Amino acid sequence: MPWAGQPVHPPPPPAGPALFLYPTNDSFVPKMISLAPSGNRVKIGRQTNTKTVPGERNGYFDSKVLSRQHAEVWEEGGKVRWLCGGVPAQANRRTCLPRFLSRM
Repeated sequence: MPWAGQPVHPPPPPAGPALFLYPTNDSFVPKMISLAPSGNRVKIGRQTNTKTVPGERNGYFDSKVLSRQHAEVWEEGGKVRWLCGGVPAQANRRTCLPRFLSRM
């Protein structure tokens, strides 16, 4: 039996590297976002128009605490890289994605 926030029938995982996001409450549906092909940047942010409607396969959220262009995530050379507000992960590793995930 699925726990709160888990879909009853999750979609099949994408082929290749992927970003899996699961809520700690019912604030969004679980997301499985493909990072393939290598270098393909996935934008993480708040919904701003009809082109950025939140879904299971994208990085958009219906959230008032998340900026419109919060982060970009991609796979490069077998490693996951990200920018948060245009700053590389090395400079803000503890503040970008963990803070985002804890607020959802």
